[in-house]
Amino acid sequence: MLLYGLESANPRTLKKINKGINKKRAIEELKLASKYGLEPHIAVMFGYPWESNRDAERTLKLVHYLLRHGYAKTAQASLYDVPGEKVKKDQAKYIPQIYKVGYEPLFWLHKLKDIKTIEDILYIWKGIKAWSGR
Repeated sequence: MLLYGLESANPRTLKKINKGINKKRAIEELKLASKYGLEPHIAVMFGYPWESNRDAERTLKLVHYLLRHGYAKTAQASLYDVPGEKVKKDQAKYIPQIYKVGYEPLFWLHKLKDIKTIEDILYIWKGIKAWSGR
């Protein structure tokens, strides 16, 4: 597994937090990592004080794109929360939306293509149960 701190799709945010990447480079790196057998897990944040809801939606779309195409295997999102700084708590609504990619057939096609062992099947089954609430 490769933990990849994507953080945002917003160029201004990536520059402001000194990420050292841009959206295009992140996509290329994740494609390569996946191609060579690593299992990228991406992490993003919502609620940066300087980001608009449109910026947050772009980040959400990027997460969905990466998961749908199998360039990222899993993802997590959190809410930016720094004491003393304004936080856009209304952007917390985007966090559960990353899991809506589970309704997309292309996402599942890549999940099925990644199966190599019985443990992979059990892991996917565990995820399906958790996702469906059973």
